[in-house]
Amino acid sequence: IRSDSDNAATAPQNDASERWNCSNAADHESPAFALTSAAGVWTGSKPRSSSLGRPAIAEAILDAENAAKRREILGRRSAAISADCRKALDTCESEAVATYVRFAHAALDAFDARHDAAAQALTGSLIDSLVNAYFGTDRHKYTPNKGVTSPDAYEELTIREFIALAPMWQTYQQFRVSNGDRIPMTFNRHATAHTVSPRQFNRRNAIQGLLFAVGFIYFLDERAQTTT
Repeated sequence: IRSDSDNAATAPQNDASERWNCSNAADHESPAFALTSAAGVWTGSKPRSSSLGRPAIAEAILDAENAAKRREILGRRSAAISADCRKALDTCESEAVATYVRFAHAALDAFDARHDAAAQALTGSLIDSLVNAYFGTDRHKYTPNKGVTSPDAYEELTIREFIALAPMWQTYQQFRVSNGDRIPMTFNRHATAHTVSPRQFNRRNAIQGLLFAVGFIYFLDERAQTTT
């Protein structure tokens, strides 16, 4: 992971996040993946509001003994996570992310109204729009496909980019109905777009996707504000 003179200090700073490890943050089974999923909402080193987010939730996710426990926390604390996502979005004021913010709020509205499947479906489309906008045709270097079977390209990212974008590797794990692939239990953009099943569409996956989407938006807004 490349350091960035403007953003090198943006790696997670609280005590729990000292265990953050770049080498496995793209693995959804690792606590590092959970932390990078939440980093844009909870652990940025330049918070725009003293009340932004709850690092204690990120710490609890890190302290959980396995992936099942981490997902249990996502479900149990989903209302607080949703509120933190709204706080993060409320600080995003650049024109570059205005449309994304509007649709993220719509997804959160659906989530808070307990329309989890609708929230997750919209979040999947939102994430794909964000990925295409940021990477363009280079997106295929950072998502699993026949020619890309490991997240080596993530080593090219700056620390701040990595924190915001590492969850993309797991989010885009390959899933093809035509191949008879088992529907994944964790949030997966392809399964969200191409199948309907309670294994994929559920409250935990909806909030996991929203964390990634909102962290991505927050990151893009930071970039827009620092370049204007």
